[in-house]
Amino acid sequence: MNSPISEGQGVLAGFFGILATDCSIFPIHFEKWLDLPVTTFNRCYDRFIKPRFCFRTTESNARRYVYNSMCKKWGARRLKLFDKVYDPLKSRAEIMDSVPLGIPPDQWISYVDYRFKEKTHEICKRNAEIRKKQIVSHIGGSKYNSRRRAEMMVETGLKSGRGQLYLATHRNKDRSYVNEAAKEICEKIEPVLSQSTVDESEISPNDTIGKVLGKEHFGRVRCLGLGAVPGRAFRQTRPHYSDLNASSYNNGSCFSQCQKKYNQMLNAHNQIQENYREMMNINTQMMNANTQMMNAFKVHMIMKEGRIPEEFAGIFVSPPHSTVRKVHNFLI
Repeated sequence: MNSPISEGQGVLAGFFGILATDCSIFPIHFEKWLDLPVTTFNRCYDRFIKPRFCFRTTESNARRYVYNSMCKKWGARRLKLFDKVYDPLKSRAEIMDSVPLGIPPDQWISYVDYRFKEKTHEICKRNAEIRKKQIVSHIGGSKYNSRRRAEMMVETGLKSGRGQLYLATHRNKDRSYVNEAAKEICEKIEPVLSQSTVDESEISPNDTIGKVLGKEHFGRVRCLGLGAVPGRAFRQTRPHYSDLNASSYNNGSCFSQCQKKYNQMLNAHNQIQENYREMMNINTQMMNANTQMMNAFKVHMIMKEGRIPEEFAGIFVSPPHSTVRKVHNFLI
């Protein structure tokens, strides 16, 4: 899934945290991460990250992962700074004066000004309401699921899918569930997972998680962690042929239908080729007729004017003098 695994992921995440929280590299006074000039990120990536880490993936995938990771850490850092200083009994000016250590005063003042905007208050209130609805807790901690998935494969010798990852992050070591909400979902996942006849290690919108929890929302895929989106995670999904009715193979109807479709496509292809050949023949005839007409017109102009007039220079190329003499001799 183009995500780091093993202990290297921890080293990478720690280094990203150092860079993302450095105000001299990524200032905090921008309202959101997307407002930062992309050249700021590219300069950081090319100067600090690319020379130190080797990504076994494409350049675009590596940059996208680093960009998303730094976005998350940059935002978390700003929230932590404000929560540490904020006091409902303090005025806006007093909070602006409480500049955290290592933060430039101008950046802090701009950030506090943003936090006191009415629009920002509405966003914070809405986010708080959304968090209240998230009643299913997990024991995943800060470890990325890509790393956890790799560790599970080393431990069991089997590749884990989203269903196994969900169970692993919502059950304690004694196999008890983290809470009742998680228990309710896990008890739905377990029978679907045990009765599945397809390879559940394949990430698919129709795997166990997709069947139990429903369609994914835009911008994220459950159990895959940072940077995973439906368009990329599911684009290589293939149909599970084991879901087909076996009787269709026994009576040969599937093969006969495929053969019929193939013959229809082959006939259509042959007809297209035949039509193309006819069009090429007609085009050749028209080109020959046009050439003959232009040659006759050229001879007429030479006989009448003794040369090709300048206004027709773009149409005709004046023949050599010997050619004109031959034309005269031929006509005489």
